[in-house]
Amino acid sequence: MKPAACQGKTHPDVNRAADSSELPTTPGAKAGAHGPTATLSGAARSPRVGWKGRIGAAAVAAACLAVLAAAGQLRPSANLAGTHQQIGLPACAFMVNTGMPCPTCGMTTAFAAMAHAEVLVAWRAQPFGAALFVAVSALLLAGVVQAATGMPMFKRLHLRWWAWGLVIGLPAGWGIKMLTGLADGTLPVR
Repeated sequence: MKPAACQGKTHPDVNRAADSSELPTTPGAKAGAHGPTATLSGAARSPRVGWKGRIGAAAVAAACLAVLAAAGQLRPSANLAGTHQQIGLPACAFMVNTGMPCPTCGMTTAFAAMAHAEVLVAWRAQPFGAALFVAVSALLLAGVVQAATGMPMFKRLHLRWWAWGLVIGLPAGWGIKMLTGLADGTLPVR
């Protein structure tokens, strides 16, 4: 017998699910007396990715590991920019010509500083570079987990948010670097 509160009344979602093809399909789910329910043992398991998804995740993890390992081999530049010259790249033409940093000035220094656990140095070199180091570390972890277990980690990362983070973070990091450099007198470089 139904409780008095439930007599003649049903929840709209239960009726909708019972009248359509939205019945539970996860393992362990079953339809109960008052509509579909799921048991704890089979509640909302994610489908696994196939071998292509695992290989792709391993490739992403390997690329992230290579970037982080390279950053660990570099010594952060004392003037908070120019660390990239240790790997044979030329000085920033924008900085040389204007005395002001380009939007990516300090990125390599920030990565190298983060790899050496010098968070404040990384932040001063390029705030977005410090944040990007954390993001690359997260992608490394996600790639390893997806490659090893088949769990769809990259679907959980909401890549659209990451894209917006890039669009907003790069100019914001550049702006912070410019403002702090102008305020403390380190910019423009002469």
